Parts: sequence; C-alpha cells; structure tokens
Amino acid sequence: MRSIGKVVNFSSSGSIIVKGTFAPRIGSTAVDKRSSPVGKVVRITGPVNGPYLIVKPLGDYPGGLMRLLGHPVYLGQELQRRPREGGRRPQRTGPRQDRGRPEIRGGGGRSGGGRKGDPRKRR
Repeated sequence: MRSIGKVVNFSSSGSIIVKGTFAPRIGSTAVDKRSSPVGKVVRITGPVNGPYLIVKPLGDYPGGLMRLLGHPVYLGQELQRRPREGGRRPQRTGPRQDRGRPEIRGGGGRSGGGRKGDPRKRR
C-alpha cells in the first residue's frame, strides 16, 4: 500500500482533509491501515509538492471518522480499466472531405482581413 498522506482535519460538509504526499487520481479510493475503505478522492488543492486531498467518506466507518485524525491513509487497489469495445477507430480512407471553408481565407486580426488588393481595405 502506498501512503497518500495524513488526515489533518474534517470539513463542515463532512469531507476528510488529507495532507498529501503526492496527488493521486480523482476517484481513487482511500483506505486505512487495515485496508478498510475510508472514502474517494474528490478534489485536490494546494501546491504540487504538498497537495491537500478532499476525500468524501463512503458511508459508515467502523469506530467513527474521528479515529482517523492524525493517522495515515493509503491508496486502495485501483480497478483495472477495460479496453474499449472494438479497439481503435479505423483509419479514414479516400480524399478528405471539403469542410465548407471559403476559398479565400482572409486574415482578420489587426490588418482587417480581406483579399490582397481589395479596394475596400484601408491602408
């Protein structure tokens, strides 16, 4: 198990605030030292080298969440992602289709756009 940090506080909304050692993926499961799930990482805030993780508790925790204060939490086992159905998209064959762009591509921007030699264009 890899430690994601130490529980430092609880928010008024009931979330657990963890002083992290690294930034795990959002949606990762946080577990305690007995591998009991504590919650899911829902937000990461603060500096990159010392982020704070907001963990949403997963229902009832045996003994209450206050027992976690000051204790480390760990990264739970990540579920393996299934490959997409059908694999990769097939390559497009044949000529590219016209995307409906006008033949004359005027520049816009500071110069005002238009074609070269356009009498309406200011110089």
